[in-house]
Amino acid sequence: MNEALDEFDDLRVIVCVRNFATRQFLLFEEEATRFSHADYRWEFNKRGNLEGYDIAHGEDVFTWQPHGSQFTIIRRVPAHARKLSINHSVPLIQIEHVLRLAKFDKIWVSIESG
Repeated sequence: MNEALDEFDDLRVIVCVRNFATRQFLLFEEEATRFSHADYRWEFNKRGNLEGYDIAHGEDVFTWQPHGSQFTIIRRVPAHARKLSINHSVPLIQIEHVLRLAKFDKIWVSIESG
């Protein structure tokens, strides 16, 4: 995030929350922010996950699950979030079909190893 904020002053984050069971979505955006490790209290929970709590408010903000190598930034859904519902059963489109329609060519992309 820091690299992106160094490059772009008006960087925004768009969050989409999906409920698979009800086919509903919540969508909201917010300003991208820099995080300083000193603003958080860090502790391991019973499952061995590292959690970061905002010192000023005591809220759980981060969870790192080392067993699954997953890092989560916990966001609160604001009241102004847009709620979307899919009311009709829409068939899934195969990715190969979409790529064919776009006339995708592998030379468009280069993948570099880390």
